[in-house]
Amino acid sequence: SRLAGRWLRPTTAPSHRRWRSPACARLGKLLESVRDLDRARIDQVLAVAMTVVAEVQIWANRSIHDRPEAALAGLVLCGGVGVRRRLPLGSVLAGVGAVSGEAAFGGSLVDHVIVALPAGILVFYGAGAFLDPRRSRIALVAGVLGLIPAVLLTPHAVSDLFFEPVILAFLPWLCGRWLRERARRVQQFRELSERLDSEREQRVSVAADQERIGQWRVGRLLDRA
Repeated sequence: SRLAGRWLRPTTAPSHRRWRSPACARLGKLLESVRDLDRARIDQVLAVAMTVVAEVQIWANRSIHDRPEAALAGLVLCGGVGVRRRLPLGSVLAGVGAVSGEAAFGGSLVDHVIVALPAGILVFYGAGAFLDPRRSRIALVAGVLGLIPAVLLTPHAVSDLFFEPVILAFLPWLCGRWLRERARRVQQFRELSERLDSEREQRVSVAADQERIGQWRVGRLLDRA
């Protein structure tokens, strides 16, 4: 009856959509747009900003007696941030050479310029993250050896003997190596997963073809019978 049909009619469960606030949606779009940006271009913009800050701070600080040498060293060190993906070894060698060369004139770029330490960290991180293992180790050893003259030429050499080689060079380099190795393993797992999916699809396709061939043969036998 009509009443029984109403009671026996299947009902569909209401669909529950996951609610997202407008702020979360805007944040997600912002993160996606940041992820799509060219990272090399970001490095270049960051290098320009660091260079401007370094030059303004050097020429405005009257306590720096070797301002031309410090300005040149800051330009080289901060400029290395902009090419640390394309020329990671060169950026390390140039940055360390600039810092040690400026220390030979009695200055200390890391102590007087606020962006010198972040620039050095980014350069050594790039050597660990963007070089193969052999060249990455060469960059680390050359960078640490290049920092030793700058440390010894400063008046507080005892503290900097630990700080600059370890904090400025080794830890950023180690972080870059770890992230590179992690990305390599993720890529290997992704390729393995794609290969397994492809093999699974091929097996399913072969099984379907064999089933169709079997049905065709059975049909031929029935026709003959």
